[in-house]
Amino acid sequence: MGSPRKDWSVGWRATSAGLWEHGLDALRQRAYAAFETAGMVPKDRADHIRVSRFDYAFDLYCPAFTAEVSADTINHFVAPSEVKWRTDAIGRGHDGERAKVQTLTFGSKSGCQVQIYDKTAEITEMSGKTWMVDLWRIHGGYYPPDDQLRDVWRVEVRCAGDWLKKRTKKRPEAILDGLWGLVADALYNRRLVVPNGRDTNRRRWAAHPLYSVVLEELGDPRTFLPIGHHVSARPDALKDTMIANAAGTIRSLLVLENRGEFKEEELEGMVDRIVRRLLQDREHSSKVERAKQRYAFIDEAL
Repeated sequence: MGSPRKDWSVGWRATSAGLWEHGLDALRQRAYAAFETAGMVPKDRADHIRVSRFDYAFDLYCPAFTAEVSADTINHFVAPSEVKWRTDAIGRGHDGERAKVQTLTFGSKSGCQVQIYDKTAEITEMSGKTWMVDLWRIHGGYYPPDDQLRDVWRVEVRCAGDWLKKRTKKRPEAILDGLWGLVADALYNRRLVVPNGRDTNRRRWAAHPLYSVVLEELGDPRTFLPIGHHVSARPDALKDTMIANAAGTIRSLLVLENRGEFKEEELEGMVDRIVRRLLQDREHSSKVERAKQRYAFIDEAL
């Protein structure tokens, strides 16, 4: 419950078990019915719903990753500089010896977080959600080796706060309509990669096979253009967009220059200033090379 002075100040949370058993629509209707029974009916029924947080996860059977993951794996991620990360161990390793790293976390739950963790260890040592095994068996044919629950890794995306608000205004339909784009945004910008000693730019390192499988499931989220990733758009469409962006920037610059007034007679002079700045940039050559790399595969769907 929130402040009684608000028109609508009630929240509810859907659990994973409820979503699997009944689905989101059925749970929504249950919640609305309960609110209305209690007399909690919003004045504006068309636009009163907001999502404070949503999670999306992929479960993968991967014994090879169990053997591979270590404290050093956390250094094989690519993420924005402000993103913090950590590793955690849950109990003991599957062999009964000292604890192994079983959780890799990038980002914060208050914004955008991607976590890779040993779901089988989490079930047996913490949550007790053994009903997940039945789902894995039905949908993926998973049978625990030697009747021991192990080697299922979860790649989970959690979205909340300003990160979610900027992209969807926290409206549920916007989230559902653009779900794959949101998940892809999180995964591309907090991604696990395979080290390549011949290339010092880790943003060019290939995605880890664990991530590759997940990204393949996303299909082709064309609404998402990952920062620092090769684009996959038709050249003409991209050029039109860039021209429109450049025109808008010059327009805004002239208005700023003239304290709120657009003076067309100063347009040519402003363009000349921009061209001179471009050509006199000491890093011009290196920036040209980066642009070549960025658009190297523009005609290919990556």
